[in-house]
Amino acid sequence: RRGSQKDVVDHMMASVPAGTDHAVVTNRWSENRWVERPFALNTVGMLKAASRELAMEPHYCMQVAEKLYTAGILTYPRTETTQYPASMDLSWAVSEHAAHQKWGTWCQRLMNGEMQAPVQGHDVGDHPPITPVYCAQEDQLYQKAGRDGPRLYELVVRYFLASLSPDVHYKYHEVNFAIGSLKFALRGNEVVNPGFSRICRGASQHDPALREDNLLV
Repeated sequence: RRGSQKDVVDHMMASVPAGTDHAVVTNRWSENRWVERPFALNTVGMLKAASRELAMEPHYCMQVAEKLYTAGILTYPRTETTQYPASMDLSWAVSEHAAHQKWGTWCQRLMNGEMQAPVQGHDVGDHPPITPVYCAQEDQLYQKAGRDGPRLYELVVRYFLASLSPDVHYKYHEVNFAIGSLKFALRGNEVVNPGFSRICRGASQHDPALREDNLLV
């Protein structure tokens, strides 16, 4: 297939008049766009993220989550709700992690003015979204839930923080140009503010706009 594509390109370039050494831009425009921060994490969201990012199969993931819940480290992991209860003190929950070695700096940024209201989710009347109960230490997580306890806990924490972080802001660019009689279009996205993807890259990978092959570097 690569050979046939090269043949097509060679054929196209052969039609360019001799001596043509530049391209002519015929149109260009750009537009500000955003990728919205994730909803609060429910069971389906946790299972999908754990499968995609941690290679955990669903049954095993629930076993680990239930061990963390039984230990009082995570909230109840079986829920369809994606809306935090009005009574939840989100600022306190973020400040609880402000000294953490991995994500404490991001928590401090949220506390210093970057924290956003969560996206309006759905309350189906069962249990609140899955969140950390407090800032647990890695050895404690390992002791209570085994070697994957710290990994799943970190995933839940990062998705929780992402749900309160700024949206990803990017610019869509399109340039149309011609070389001789040949016409081309270049399209791509330039990240202006990585927002929540700085703390939770996995939460942004679902959006095609942020795939590596769609980014202008």
